[in-house]
Amino acid sequence: MIHKDHHSENEKTKMLPNLIIIGASKCATTSLHWYLATHPEVFMTRQKELHFFIDDAAWGTWHRGLPWYEEQFEAGQKYPIRGESSPGYTHEDNSKRAAELMAQTVPGARLIYLMRDPVERIKSHYGEEMFWGRIPTSVSLNAIIASANILNSPAQRYFRMLVYTSLYHRQLFHYVQRFALNQLLCITTEALRREPNEVMKSIFSFLRIDTQWKVPTLGIKYNQVEGKRLRFINPTAVLRAIPGYNRLSSLTPAWVKGIYRQAVSRKIDYSALTEISERNMDFIMKLITADVEKLSRLLGRSFEEWSYPEGKV
Repeated sequence: MIHKDHHSENEKTKMLPNLIIIGASKCATTSLHWYLATHPEVFMTRQKELHFFIDDAAWGTWHRGLPWYEEQFEAGQKYPIRGESSPGYTHEDNSKRAAELMAQTVPGARLIYLMRDPVERIKSHYGEEMFWGRIPTSVSLNAIIASANILNSPAQRYFRMLVYTSLYHRQLFHYVQRFALNQLLCITTEALRREPNEVMKSIFSFLRIDTQWKVPTLGIKYNQVEGKRLRFINPTAVLRAIPGYNRLSSLTPAWVKGIYRQAVSRKIDYSALTEISERNMDFIMKLITADVEKLSRLLGRSFEEWSYPEGKV
């Protein structure tokens, strides 16, 4: 483990972050990113999800180099805390390598890990992937779980991404091997929703900044899957190429934009697509229960807020 203060001179000089929200996906990381951005002592990158410490996926940006990463924090050089949020750092296929690169680059950074009821997170993550077209609407979550053991199948890849990413100890393990526990703050999405002021105060204390700051946007939920409509055509991609599109878009009334979105999209019955059979629920619950037990031992706390049809983990 590396023990180093998060305000190291080296990191100040290079304009690197000293705060990273490492995940997990669909656990209110977007909301927390913008809550933190309201604090006068905190600079959060304007672009969320930089994914810099990912070099083993097409959407990673490690290849852009350290100077590019430093540029993202130039506007925050006068702030005591400079941060970014990339849930991909705790995705199943990326967490080990991301932890390695992060420890090499910003060993003194403080890390925040948001965790949510594992099954609810899986369902929400599935909905997000489907919304962006990375999982076809013809492939239900139940089918993905049922096909988990079919080697080299697309369903198995989806299973790893969705289910294994909800095994929080499994992902966190790579970070506690490389960072001191006092550099890591783990909080649940449920606690953030239930006691937002208290949780934000604990986060500010963790970051050693003014704990009396009241987040003006607290309570706003960003980037929710529920209510999203799936586009079956996307003419906007073509329209953006037309000269003057941005100006025209800014002048277009909101009600016109609303009619346009309704015309090019349709509602998705997320509840039907995310139904999990009793057999498949039993299967993933065995994985989740074993992982939560390890997580509880590591963090010295229980997670009674995570409940399931079978009872509490």
